[in-house]
Amino acid sequence: MSELQFQGNDFPSMAPSPSEEKERFLSFPINNNLQGLVPLEALQGVVQVNLSQILPIPETPPALLGILSWRGEAIWTVDLPQLLGETTSLPQNKTQCFSAITTDQGKNLGLLVEQFTAVSAYNQKQDLQPMPSGMVSSEIVPYLQGYFLSEDQKTPSFLLNLDVIFEILN
Repeated sequence: MSELQFQGNDFPSMAPSPSEEKERFLSFPINNNLQGLVPLEALQGVVQVNLSQILPIPETPPALLGILSWRGEAIWTVDLPQLLGETTSLPQNKTQCFSAITTDQGKNLGLLVEQFTAVSAYNQKQDLQPMPSGMVSSEIVPYLQGYFLSEDQKTPSFLLNLDVIFEILN
């Protein structure tokens, strides 16, 4: 009978290599043609919101809708499609929408969209493409870090630049 001996370096590593690591992103429509993405790791929660729950604050930028109460905290809420250049952000007959609550440097911000559509996984280090000029309006380029192509290599999904979006609070 032979004895089995463990030799630690005979086994391949089970940990994924950095080239295989994928981050997960929550996907939402910006408009009929554009999809947006926000990293799941940046989110504190996603809540369904009735627009009447948002307290409007006068003399704020148009995309800053107002304040939403979430878990006992006042959360500034951004109309994300309007911030990203849509003239009419949420359908006029729509009273329910969704807010993704995200945090940066101790500040919370709600990103309001009509709906979230999926969770996608991408390798940000390998797959994030820089924004070429003319792909989207130059006014919204600062709010985007770049884009990922879908599996069919035809449909771009744009990754939000949350640092720049948080600047709306300053």
